[in-house]
Amino acid sequence: MPELPPAVFGDWMHSHEEDTSDVAVYRRPGYDFPPARGRRGFEIKRNGEFIWHRIAAADGNIDSKGRWRTEGAERVVVEFDDDRLESLRLDIVSCDDRTLKIKR
Repeated sequence: MPELPPAVFGDWMHSHEEDTSDVAVYRRPGYDFPPARGRRGFEIKRNGEFIWHRIAAADGNIDSKGRWRTEGAERVVVEFDDDRLESLRLDIVSCDDRTLKIKR
């Protein structure tokens, strides 16, 4: 299994204000985000665990757990513990300690 860049591990929150037509931008939770009615994100753990922070009804977050694996050097595929959730595919465009960019 190809290894992910070390910077990809940890928490990421969607910075939708910075998205382009083909790239979704994620930042660390400590980033100075503009006000928003909820913000989705995820955590990628080194042990293969994935936690998806979905937006809840009251603009907070609901966490859904799953397991990630790589497909090639830049694709992460997530299968969730909850069978009602479809698998998730993340194609990494770039990643450093502050910013993660994923193909839309």
